[in-house]
Amino acid sequence: MKTQLSQNISNDAPILFSSEQTAQYLNISTRTLANWRCVGHPHLEYTRVGRHIRYYKAAIDAYLARNTVKG
Repeated sequence: MKTQLSQNISNDAPILFSSEQTAQYLNISTRTLANWRCVGHPHLEYTRVGRHIRYYKAAIDAYLARNTVKG
């Protein structure tokens, strides 16, 4: 059953990062990430999977693109 499930998941399925992975990807602390969630700024979309917080990689990349200073 497990191999059948993994075969049904497409390669273009959304990639979910944990808080730790997201913090590492953004080069910030997990505490900063938690503070961002609490105050709602800057707006970085996340979802809950059970009791776990997950971030879509596409949302993280979109956040970085929106906040890139070009000069």
